[in-house]
Amino acid sequence: MRLHLHMPHLHLPHMHAPHLSHEDWEDIGLVGVMLIIAASVVGVFVTVFARGFIMGQSVSWLPF
Repeated sequence: MRLHLHMPHLHLPHMHAPHLSHEDWEDIGLVGVMLIIAASVVGVFVTVFARGFIMGQSVSWLPF
């Protein structure tokens, strides 16, 4: 069985393009914004919980 002969069909056409199309850039931008927002939210929660544990008090929902 020569399965390697079918491998080229698995590659998407835009993967071989030298440049990204406008739609590709929009997808990358959307994912990037989502990752930044997720990182910011996680950072806020980590900071709040860390302050609560360091101070030895109950965790406050306010960042300040």
